[in-house]
Amino acid sequence: YPESRGTVRLRSKSPHASPKIHTQMFSEEADLVRLCAAARLGLELFQSKAFEEQYDGLILPESLAASRPDITEAIRQSAVPAYHPAGTCQMGRGGNSVVDPDLCLNGLLGVRVADASVMPTPISGNIQAAVLMIAEKASESILDAAQYMDG
Repeated sequence: YPESRGTVRLRSKSPHASPKIHTQMFSEEADLVRLCAAARLGLELFQSKAFEEQYDGLILPESLAASRPDITEAIRQSAVPAYHPAGTCQMGRGGNSVVDPDLCLNGLLGVRVADASVMPTPISGNIQAAVLMIAEKASESILDAAQYMDG
């Protein structure tokens, strides 16, 4: 569970303008400490007898004996947020919520958000299954609203 939190903001009023995205990776030191420990463990595993035939040496840092500052710098230079951003359009009932529990966008009638952005807090695994459940929730809410309008 990363502690660092980034932001997504509008760049302008234009719907064609890309958003301002600030990942703010490692703004919380604890995230970097954990990743350094994981990197060191990974390096040790790759140098074990079990990986002897598959292991072809390090790319970064240069050696397993690299100091913590060297490993930290290698991580800072190469880490990316990957393809699982979530939580930029929080679902809930509070003042910080962007969508309500039925995934309706606050302040804009007829618009729903049904993706990983509505997750109020990050999950610890791949987000695919959670996103599928959010989509199921959205479809159920839409069908319920349609039945209410028909009936």
